[in-house]
Amino acid sequence: VDRHLDALDALLAERGLADRPLVIGAHSTGCVLALALARRHPDRVRGVACFAPAVYADAAAARAGLNQMGPMERMVVLETPLAWQVCRFVCTHRRAAARLFATLRPDLPPAIAHDGVLHSWDSYMGTLRGVVIASGSARWLDEATTPTHLLLGRDDAILDAADLGRRASAHVHIHHLPGGHDLPLRHADRCVALLRDLLKSI
Repeated sequence: VDRHLDALDALLAERGLADRPLVIGAHSTGCVLALALARRHPDRVRGVACFAPAVYADAAAARAGLNQMGPMERMVVLETPLAWQVCRFVCTHRRAAARLFATLRPDLPPAIAHDGVLHSWDSYMGTLRGVVIASGSARWLDEATTPTHLLLGRDDAILDAADLGRRASAHVHIHHLPGGHDLPLRHADRCVALLRDLLKSI
């Protein structure tokens, strides 16, 4: 998590935003990093919007959630020999893999499908293990002092919606929407509206 946050801080500094107040919008794994960045910079982060947050109480809950993915996703996302083989193919043939992924996922905008192959096995599995599985990020919600909004898809089997719902507080607000794990694609208008509302608070 800290390595990701260091990279985000470097990017903000490069863009001249190192001392500016922030509202963060994030999806899935990015939500863990958004919560961590709010903890690192409580004086600067004024709001967090988490869309389909991959936020779990502990490693067991994270693995249980990830195991709810479809059979194809489980084979290539979780740490299995097949996943390693797929990742090796992707790293060796990125252009072909990008075209193949865009064909397999016509529901995704092509730019997002193409970006889906821009990682290595080490970076992907390191992030899955260290950010999603091992961080225990749900406790950060219990300690949140920044206005934090969680948008949960009612059909998102990956999330532990019951646990997240129990973490609602004066600072943590839960919103339920129809749909699954791809809320920013399916409900872009709601996601943008929430971010605009948070930006007004800066």
